[in-house]
Amino acid sequence: MNLQVCLPNTLINKGEAYEISVFKKTCTEVVQVQQVAKIKQSFPQLETSFFQVLLGRVRDLEMSDDRLAAAVNYVIDNCIYPTPTIAQFVGFDKSIELFDYQQSVKKNNELHGYFHKFHKAIRLQGHEKPFWAKVVDIEAYKLELFNK
Repeated sequence: MNLQVCLPNTLINKGEAYEISVFKKTCTEVVQVQQVAKIKQSFPQLETSFFQVLLGRVRDLEMSDDRLAAAVNYVIDNCIYPTPTIAQFVGFDKSIELFDYQQSVKKNNELHGYFHKFHKAIRLQGHEKPFWAKVVDIEAYKLELFNK
């Protein structure tokens, strides 16, 4: 997955760092129907009204196809109650923690100079200045390094 495609996603300022979802913002009806069918197969006892509300929330929240599919798989694999909740599906997300320059300097001081051992500067589309991400996230999501 290449995060450069995902960049219309919102960069959320969490104070100590930023977050961005790893999922693209594309949302199609075909994938929604496929995922609802998968949920119906896995949880046949769910009422039709459950799916109406779920799809309404998916659309309102603009959940991407990738995120919805990952959420459905996650809930199928991890639901411990007899029936899942809508919150289990719409609450699922994966994000990458990012740091701007000032945050990276502060974090580097806190980590006694080890921040840059595990983080590298990346380029985010639409931003002139770099953000720092964990090396493991850079490799996993094929993020573009700021200065190659």
